[in-house]
Amino acid sequence: MGHNYLLDIMENYKSQYSLYEKMEDLSSRQLTLLQGIEVNSDLSELLQNRKDLMDEIVGLNQANKQMQEQLRANLEMGDFTVSGIESRGEADLAQELKALLSSISNLLNKINENDIKNESLMRQFMRSKRNSTTSAQAGDIYQEVMQGFKSGHGDK
Repeated sequence: MGHNYLLDIMENYKSQYSLYEKMEDLSSRQLTLLQGIEVNSDLSELLQNRKDLMDEIVGLNQANKQMQEQLRANLEMGDFTVSGIESRGEADLAQELKALLSSISNLLNKINENDIKNESLMRQFMRSKRNSTTSAQAGDIYQEVMQGFKSGHGDK
């Protein structure tokens, strides 16, 4: 029975891995958009896709935690660990799980690296928008002042 729980947990992690691959792709595409300062509807759609993926991942993660609890209870394990699974006679599956978790960790690191860059670029973009808006407002004020100056003093 524990073997089936473990297989279900591994399938769940494989599904998570697939979603994290998509997330990594989206984070890379986001970085490309931001580097080109093409902040448009593509970015909004991309961010919504990332949110949708995250919602799906959270659901899978919650289901995985429940399966881990069932496996722990069934096998009378303390914590859910690779070594704990190995000690229960599932060495092959434990090694497969270890490799899968390592792959997920690598993807999460790539996503995190992209997101750090994305955040920095978004901050720069927002600062430039704020500054350009301020510059545009200053330009408008300057034009109004100059218009007033010309109409009030230009004929003299």
